[in-house]
Amino acid sequence: MGKKELLIILGMLIFAPIIVAIGVSMPILNYIDNSSPWIGFWGSYVGSIFGGVITLIVLKTTIKSNEDILSKTLLADKEKEFEKQKENYCTTVCEKIYRYFK
Repeated sequence: MGKKELLIILGMLIFAPIIVAIGVSMPILNYIDNSSPWIGFWGSYVGSIFGGVITLIVLKTTIKSNEDILSKTLLADKEKEFEKQKENYCTTVCEKIYRYFK
């Protein structure tokens, strides 16, 4: 996981509860009853948004890692194929030279 993704996740884990606590304690939101089921709803709603963002970050990181691995594997396969072609070419040339001088 990259530094950027790690900072986003850490920021969400540290600052999200602080922001929600400040938001709930603001005078503009005095009409909200803290014992109301709406608090639970909004807590679940905000929590699921954070969970979704974290999931997307992890998915992006996993896909990037898999692409890097695939790229390295394809490069290694191409190198092996090139070596095989060189070997086949050399074998063919040697056989033709052998037949010519036979």
